[in-house]
Amino acid sequence: MKLVHSLPLLLTGLIALSACSANTDTESVDVKEEEVVETSASTTNTKTETKSDTSKSDETTESQSEQIVNQFFDVDFGDISFALPESVVPIDVGEQPLPVLAVYLNQMTRTNLNVVAEPLAEPVSLDEYIENVIAQSGVEFVSNETYQSNGFAWNETIRFIENEMGEIHLIQRTIIHNNTAYIFSYSGSPDVIENDFELFNYICASVTTIQ
Repeated sequence: MKLVHSLPLLLTGLIALSACSANTDTESVDVKEEEVVETSASTTNTKTETKSDTSKSDETTESQSEQIVNQFFDVDFGDISFALPESVVPIDVGEQPLPVLAVYLNQMTRTNLNVVAEPLAEPVSLDEYIENVIAQSGVEFVSNETYQSNGFAWNETIRFIENEMGEIHLIQRTIIHNNTAYIFSYSGSPDVIENDFELFNYICASVTTIQ
């Protein structure tokens, strides 16, 4: 079977992405952060003023919940869809042999997310796909497990890799749908990898099929 070496390809790509500087407008990011602070302060004042009014407090709580939901938007990628936070910063990875979506989850710490779609030459199970990738690439993982979540069989691999910036933690989760492997890769340095891990979990849990 002919397989594109997706996991090794992403390992190399993520190292480069973690090391590169953001080519984005930092001023616009700062403005967004200021707006969040102002919104938070406004919410705190509202809570204080309406503390004695139970109904108004409930309305404020509901409003806050709606704001949290509205901070995400849906992305269609191949035959699947998933949620991304509005605060993500796109990463320009240039031309790639496979469809790629790459964003910084946090531009300051450079924790980043890659999603790659690899069409398969023939139908294979998720375990067979991972076994073939490992056999062809020789990559060793500190963790490799398959589990069920939100209607999909997922494989999660974890690897620690070194580059000029130091150690990078890479977590990759793979599903297969309509004879296509979708690889969600999350990476960051050890001191920040936990910061957006729950966000990565949320993104993976939001995956649904389009067709």
